[in-house]
Amino acid sequence: MNIPTFPDVLSLEPSYPALLLDAYGVFYGGQASGPYPGSAKKLETLMNSGKKIGILSNTTQLSHSVMEKLEKQGIRQGSHYHFYITSGTVCQKALMERSLPFPTPKLRYILFGKPHPHVRYHEALFKSSPYTETTDPQNADFIYISVPHIQGEDQENPELFHNEVERACALNLPFLCANPDLFAHEGNPPRPVARQGSIAKIAIELGAKVYFFGKPHREVYRAAMEAFNRIGVSDPRSILMVGDTPWTDIRGGKEAMMATALVTGTGIFHETVARLGLEASIAQLGPYDRPHYLIKEL
Repeated sequence: MNIPTFPDVLSLEPSYPALLLDAYGVFYGGQASGPYPGSAKKLETLMNSGKKIGILSNTTQLSHSVMEKLEKQGIRQGSHYHFYITSGTVCQKALMERSLPFPTPKLRYILFGKPHPHVRYHEALFKSSPYTETTDPQNADFIYISVPHIQGEDQENPELFHNEVERACALNLPFLCANPDLFAHEGNPPRPVARQGSIAKIAIELGAKVYFFGKPHREVYRAAMEAFNRIGVSDPRSILMVGDTPWTDIRGGKEAMMATALVTGTGIFHETVARLGLEASIAQLGPYDRPHYLIKEL
């Protein structure tokens, strides 16, 4: 396997002065279960050791909304981390600035799927932006991928949405995806359920053009580096990206010239390890998704 392996970040050698953490699967178990036991103490210990800590999360929730929820759960900015950036916030900035990577002369979008009865993050995303929703494909610039569901229920199998995606592709409009994650952990105990990235993957397979905001794509890492610069960290090689998903956290971190550590004891990759074993799971990874280090937990 030949990848240096450590129990956690504090024991990792060499030590990195700055950490960029994923949330889900690293210190957070999902909306229902909240932070992993002991994660607040670990974050506090890392902060007290002098680490500069940023959090970069693929979610269409806005950063301030997530930070407010975390504070109620005992994880606070200043005590446990320095900054929190979501893919939703980076996408919102592009919406507000009308800097999407494709033309939008009509300033209208179609929502993929009906609004989720429990998760309506797109409303905050588009609020105060120049874009409004339409149901008329002739009057739309793009399709925004919302949280997929069937009658308000999350689904574990993305293929259940294939026909719906196929109908959307027939509109010949580009898709906008503000959360490239294929799955998210929801429920208690957490289970992997399909998210926007799964819809985007099907759309690409059907020949559609999809534009992304979120890991592993560079816009969110550029935003993270701007935040690190404000707290005195300017060299990406001094940052350790810690995540549980090889094709978002690790791939994006390596492309941003950061060191990377893959968490194997919790989150998405842990499920693969539990099924195949660690060595077989690592062997499946391509060079871009192969981390510099392995850690069991944060």
